Amino acid sequence: MLLIAFPCRLTSPAFLVNLRVPGLILLGQEDEFGTVADLERGLPRRPPGLTLVEIPGADHFFRGRTPLVEAAVLEHARSALST
Repeated sequence: MLLIAFPCRLTSPAFLVNLRVPGLILLGQEDEFGTVADLERGLPRRPPGLTLVEIPGADHFFRGRTPLVEAAVLEHARSALST
């Protein structure tokens, strides 16, 4: 499961508490629709296997930061496929 730029200021992430598969959430540090702090407020107990990655300096569209997004997704996919 992959969520990129999940708008957790607009939509509750509470549904993720029941997640039973490995997952990755990528959020921009400067995302106006939801940051790591917003996600953690809405989901104080992250399920096992759900990885959270913050892309430094990124907005909602990851302008100028897409190589970091690509690297995080590849790393997560490789890790998930090797287990």
